[in-house]
Amino acid sequence: MEEIRIAGADFRAGFFPRGRYAFSVAVAPEFRLSLGRIACGDFGEMSALPRKLRRHDSGDGLSVGVESVSVIPFGCEYEVKRAIELSDGFARVTTDVAALNHGVITALEQEPVVFEGAWSQMEFLVWGESGFRRAEPDAAPERRVLYSGSEPVVLLRFRNAAGDAAEFLLGGDLWRHRSAARLGGDAHFELTAERNSATLTRLPVFFDTALHPELKVPKRPWRFTATFAWRRGDAPASPAAEAEEFSISGCALAAANRRLIRGRIRSGTGALRLAGAAPGFCTDAAHLERPGQGELEHCDFDELVALRLWGNRQRRGGKFTVAVAENGGPFAGSAAAGNLAAPPRRLSAPEEAER
Repeated sequence: MEEIRIAGADFRAGFFPRGRYAFSVAVAPEFRLSLGRIACGDFGEMSALPRKLRRHDSGDGLSVGVESVSVIPFGCEYEVKRAIELSDGFARVTTDVAALNHGVITALEQEPVVFEGAWSQMEFLVWGESGFRRAEPDAAPERRVLYSGSEPVVLLRFRNAAGDAAEFLLGGDLWRHRSAARLGGDAHFELTAERNSATLTRLPVFFDTALHPELKVPKRPWRFTATFAWRRGDAPASPAAEAEEFSISGCALAAANRRLIRGRIRSGTGALRLAGAAPGFCTDAAHLERPGQGELEHCDFDELVALRLWGNRQRRGGKFTVAVAENGGPFAGSAAAGNLAAPPRRLSAPEEAER
């Protein structure tokens, strides 16, 4: 089973059936971000048997989907399914983990997120906090713990001296990263940095049945999503081309906003821009089509990433872009917001990516 290589206008990505990383993207020759492997208790995906690694190219060349399946052949056996949609400047990741043979998952460590390269700026946002924490590079080689706690890091951003940027953000299912506590379990997240790298480790599911034998561990598979974004420092500023503009108020996942955006994209011709968007975090469970749940934490940014692709496929005779408001908000000025402001560029043909 061979690895898969995909290239874009200013990046090179790889998907791997074995090894330390499941996915890696080089923003510059010495600046990359990678997704590691999951672990279920004492059994890690590094020892898994690969069953599938397959790519699916879109007809328009704007995106590539890669799906993988592997099985950890220890304990009750665990099946790991991963689906990654890659487009210009973005990768949306969905990971499904299931215990086989009537087993249960008492501890699940998600894929570590690893940034490699000499970084000059780092900032990260922890759920429940109002502002970003910032860290400075340190010439000392010792490993530093920048954050350790039970709340997830929801945004993590790096830049190097050349202005290249790499970012990580949780998907629309932030609530899943906090759900173990609702079920009597616990979670732990840790961000560490060294001279030329940083690693975010994520343990969103932990049920201590030894200490609490009365715990009822759910017999269910777990799904988690996240989004990577990147942008080269020499990327041209997004052109302020003339376009028909419209706006929304509140969360982009709200049913009324979803209908409005899709209706405007389908109607009319020429360029269209969602102006003054303010993506952020929300707790209305109705936006996730789960009104009976009351409050479920989510972020609507990955909805805009999906709309960027869908809108440019639907809009005949024009492009669809999203302009994120510059007056505050967690995504203002981010590389991810800069990517939304321009239509996606085509990815390279498979044979070109192998060069």
